[in-house]
Amino acid sequence: MLRALALGLCFGALGAPVLPCSSVSVATLPLAVFLLPRVPPPLRTPVCGLAMVLPAAAWRQTRRASPSALDPCRAAPRRYFRLRGTVVSAPEGGPGRWRSVVRVEPWAGKPLRNLHWRGLVAVRFPPAAKRPRPGEVWNLAGRLSETLHAQNPGAFDSYDFWAQRGVFSTMQAQEGAYETLSSRWNDRTGWALDVLRLRLLDGLTPGLSPAYGALLGSLVLGAGAAPVPPEMASLFRDVGLAHLLAASGAQVAILGGLIVYLARKLGFGDRAAVAMALPTLLVYFGLTGGTPGMLRATCMGMIGLAGIALGRSGVPFAAFWGTLILIVTLDPGSVSDLGFQFSALATYALLRLSHHWRGRPWLGMAWLAPAVLSPVVTWLWVAPLQAHTFFSLPLMGIPANWLAGFLISLLTPWGLGLSVLGLLSPNAVRMANALTEYGVGALCLIAETAARFDGQLLAVPALPLWGIVACYLILAIPFWRGKAIAGAMLLLFTTFAPDDERKHLTVTVLSVGQGDAVVVQTPQGGTVLVDGGPSGVFGDKGRQTLIPFLRQAGVHRIDLMVATHPHIDHIGGLPSVVAAVPVAQAWEAGAAGSQTALNPLFGAWLNAGVPWKTGAQPLVWRSHGVTIEALPVFTGAQKINDASLVLRLTYGTFTMLLPGDLEQAGEDYLLRVAPQKLQADVLKVAHHGARTSTGDGWLRAVKPQLAVVSVGRNNVHGHPHEDTLKRLKRHQVAIARTDQAGAAQIRVTTDGWTWSTAVSNWKYWHSPGNGLGGRRAS
Repeated sequence: MLRALALGLCFGALGAPVLPCSSVSVATLPLAVFLLPRVPPPLRTPVCGLAMVLPAAAWRQTRRASPSALDPCRAAPRRYFRLRGTVVSAPEGGPGRWRSVVRVEPWAGKPLRNLHWRGLVAVRFPPAAKRPRPGEVWNLAGRLSETLHAQNPGAFDSYDFWAQRGVFSTMQAQEGAYETLSSRWNDRTGWALDVLRLRLLDGLTPGLSPAYGALLGSLVLGAGAAPVPPEMASLFRDVGLAHLLAASGAQVAILGGLIVYLARKLGFGDRAAVAMALPTLLVYFGLTGGTPGMLRATCMGMIGLAGIALGRSGVPFAAFWGTLILIVTLDPGSVSDLGFQFSALATYALLRLSHHWRGRPWLGMAWLAPAVLSPVVTWLWVAPLQAHTFFSLPLMGIPANWLAGFLISLLTPWGLGLSVLGLLSPNAVRMANALTEYGVGALCLIAETAARFDGQLLAVPALPLWGIVACYLILAIPFWRGKAIAGAMLLLFTTFAPDDERKHLTVTVLSVGQGDAVVVQTPQGGTVLVDGGPSGVFGDKGRQTLIPFLRQAGVHRIDLMVATHPHIDHIGGLPSVVAAVPVAQAWEAGAAGSQTALNPLFGAWLNAGVPWKTGAQPLVWRSHGVTIEALPVFTGAQKINDASLVLRLTYGTFTMLLPGDLEQAGEDYLLRVAPQKLQADVLKVAHHGARTSTGDGWLRAVKPQLAVVSVGRNNVHGHPHEDTLKRLKRHQVAIARTDQAGAAQIRVTTDGWTWSTAVSNWKYWHSPGNGLGGRRAS
């Protein structure tokens, strides 16, 4: 019964966005209670679980946070916004890039435009700011923005992520000053936990390199307390060892079990031992940052300790299902957290394995079966969700976990002991870390060795919902023979099912901030990538946006890659894409000028063996009715922008023009040498809508119905310029801006072409010929 209740609650909370959530949904609960005694006993358990789905969905919608009238998001966007607030979460990031949630408080006697803002803001602190601590009051000033929904197809929805935490705005602070320490007891508690966390980490890492110290700290206190370098986090994630960077049930079990064991050895009874362990687990939960995965592990550990105190220690499944019920009841939004989902799946897999092998020694060695099968079973249960979320599977995850499992079982209790010892004698820890370094180094060696295997990170297309359900139904079948039969049937179905071949051309202008990245997918599966977005201090859009989108779209090869001109906001993300996805050929403008930005791209092309051509020669690419042609390059241009590689895409009667960052001189050149090739249905506006581009003469020649502006939100250049927007409106051109509407997607079929944006959640395709009202996609 507990399992049915927990699953019903979880599925209801997960499906809240699509399930009917109203008073009728809530009414199903008393109705089910009334009808349940009349249901035949064999059906009572599943009926009870189904009866919880709609009430759970309604409960989550009821608990869904919404901004108040005085929330700071009401003032966004604002280029310069001042606030006074208290840090309420442990900082993430590192020196020069600290991020934390700040609770905004009204200015004492200094109201801002007669309004006292109240609410939470996710703040990126100024680069020169010291590490913020929970409980500290700061005066901050900077750019305020609203949190955004997913701006690209299949991308991470930051709005939902922050909304679950009651945060609806973000700030990039340019100024910041610490003022004082909050007097509230909960803020003081957070500050004390942060002080203890830092002291434990300082006492744990003497004698270790910063990277090794961060890795050991993440093993003991989780990645939220001790963030590892980004390249190390990426390495462990790619080889299936990401769970080592987050505190989970293993640390809770070791800590709780160690306290109970020591208490018993000192002569205390079970209830006294549990009384010592429970507050320790609560403090440990606070030290690790209180993630949803740790919430699940801590609640389950506390239920297990309660079972020990009551003399009923053999209830692992009851503790697991009871924990899920408790969490969904208190915080239904946490079920959508990926960390919680992965943690719950892995824990359930291990519980099933332990239950199956209990009392069944394998070849006379009872410990061998769980040790060998634990990584396999965990990988199988996590793989469908990982394929659906990240579009990749680490094939070396199982052997890497075999090798790392023994080290983790030693390093985790060793690190817990060293962190306590460091409070008393840092010199003793420094000597002990001479041995610790070998263990941490061996762990890194395992990850690096696994990453060297070619193809170990298997890129997979997005797994549909029915595929996830089928996989977990197969895993839930209790008998191995049944699993094998069902798995074989699923494999045969997916292998021999008719291929749902793409019957249309799709052009996606991705939202990559202040930059350009356009993906063209042909009807027969070909892919063309035009530019790759920027890279720099705010991240690599190739790794952050392009690669996830390509994997989600099922792209395993790029037939043509184009670098329109050597500016970092257009080609900065391309080297990362080249390293992750095979590229058949490439084009670049080849015009005279600064080539500094091209050097990393040239190096990536050379390393991957990608042949490329320049705009000095005729460039034409054709595939199943789709033609992409490069127009003549303005070789005498004074600016690199005017020497951009301008592409003309045609498919049937549809045409689209991609002019890079072409400015007035480049437009005038093409109007002289190739006026007959400029007319297009869709125009990707040049130079992000700058005033020096998209002139009246250019628009009269192109005659577009739709103009897509790829531009960064609140960018410092003031793009798109008001003059450019006025010219587009004067020529009666529909406008789609990535800073306002997210990515824009054009779909071309034999019946014509339509378009949609991320803001519409891809539910409506707008036809410029029929106005902007739109019609539902077929």
